[in-house]
Amino acid sequence: MDIPVDHITDDQLAQEIQAVIRTAVSDQDVTVCGLVESYDHEGEAHLLIDLRYAPSDVPIRSENNARMLYEVRRLLAGRGDSRFPYIYHNLPEGQPVASTC
Repeated sequence: MDIPVDHITDDQLAQEIQAVIRTAVSDQDVTVCGLVESYDHEGEAHLLIDLRYAPSDVPIRSENNARMLYEVRRLLAGRGDSRFPYIYHNLPEGQPVASTC
């Protein structure tokens, strides 16, 4: 079964998500390169947010992902939007990632 996908045409929402993400990960140059609405097998809508990172010597910190997700969910809730955001990270080859161990 194919899962329906709709590209987001709400430029204001895309800009607000971009601003929230850049604030949440201010130590990285991150761009929202894709914003898509998709649906699960029960018909519930969610957002797929595709991020692209510029190459950097600054390690990606795992706590940034939690911060991004929290801030995007807060933004959506403030708009009355109940879609759950899923964030995909496109890291450049060789990008350092900080270990939590």
